[in-house]
Amino acid sequence: MLRMEMPVLDRSYPVRQSPHYIEVRNCFHRWMDAHGPHRTTESYGSFVAKDYAYLASVAFPACDKRTLREFAGICATMTERDDDWADHWNALIAEIWTGLASHTEPRQMSRLAAAISAYREGCAEHERKLIQGDIPQDVGTYLISRRLTIGQLIDHVLVEISLGVDLGDSLADPLMIELVRCDVERVIACQDVLSFPKELRDGDQENLVAVIAAETGCTYEEAITQACVFFKDANARTDRAADAVLASELGKRRDIRQFIRGLNDFVAGLIEWTSCSSRYTGEKTSVWATPTVPYRPED
Repeated sequence: MLRMEMPVLDRSYPVRQSPHYIEVRNCFHRWMDAHGPHRTTESYGSFVAKDYAYLASVAFPACDKRTLREFAGICATMTERDDDWADHWNALIAEIWTGLASHTEPRQMSRLAAAISAYREGCAEHERKLIQGDIPQDVGTYLISRRLTIGQLIDHVLVEISLGVDLGDSLADPLMIELVRCDVERVIACQDVLSFPKELRDGDQENLVAVIAAETGCTYEEAITQACVFFKDANARTDRAADAVLASELGKRRDIRQFIRGLNDFVAGLIEWTSCSSRYTGEKTSVWATPTVPYRPED
């Protein structure tokens, strides 16, 4: 079995964390123990070690306590279902959705539902293409396909909900469209680089790193280096897109400024969790490497 060390990505932003993490982690794991689809003590222990409450707390640090618990559930169910699409997740997903809908505006829930539907349709279409042998052979084609399966547009709505804002029609502004496009691309690079060691162990090599290696004829180690540069460039493009928004009339709005910080918080948290969670390292426990900064609302 091929193995590779976890790559290291440049971290441009501090890892900010919800002050509710410890309390939510404890009640979240009791909730999952009571209602989650874990059939053995071993599988439950493996689930706990991945620490989805930590992921939610650093990816969406603005969450209040109730929303943080629900977001931990969303993170857990969507990620675990990558490996297990059985129906036994459905009751838990319905419970999470009902709870979130009880305190979220209907328009925002509709936007979230639309983003989830588009993601699932994109995944299904992607699977159909793979079955037909339509496998991306170059980075450009791969990125077009990967944008349908990354699920980042779901996370954008969750960022808004965590902040208590609803950007709505503002997202149709060309500057915001470019910001969203750039952020999706940097998350693709981040997720693919950091998940590659796990996917290599699992024998799943449909990944930006593998595509770079196949397209250029280089080794996986060389492809990882190129993919890390791709992430750095994508991060810089996102920063430039954000600066353009902030320099416009949109930048005068507090909710827009909060959203931009929220996107950066998400990426910083995602890098930390994916780099250190036992889901990706293959270790029995998760050991966090980056000191966190307590989340405080900003101007």
